[in-house]
Amino acid sequence: METETIVEEFVRLKLKQSAGIVQRRRTSTDMETQALIGRLIEISNELEAQYGERLNQDAEMWIKSATYEKFLQIAKG
Repeated sequence: METETIVEEFVRLKLKQSAGIVQRRRTSTDMETQALIGRLIEISNELEAQYGERLNQDAEMWIKSATYEKFLQIAKG
């Protein structure tokens, strides 16, 4: 559900940037947007299912091995 909200907000932001206004009434464009959001959510779910556990394991290993200085370096950019 959180992924769906993030994807919807991303698509709305991009539409606002390109068109200046997001249409709130049901139109063919709105239906296309909903189809796009649906497909992006599907892709996100597929990627999470395929790589999610591996990414979590990698992140855990990195966090355990990282030092405070490394975190600070990353935070500073």
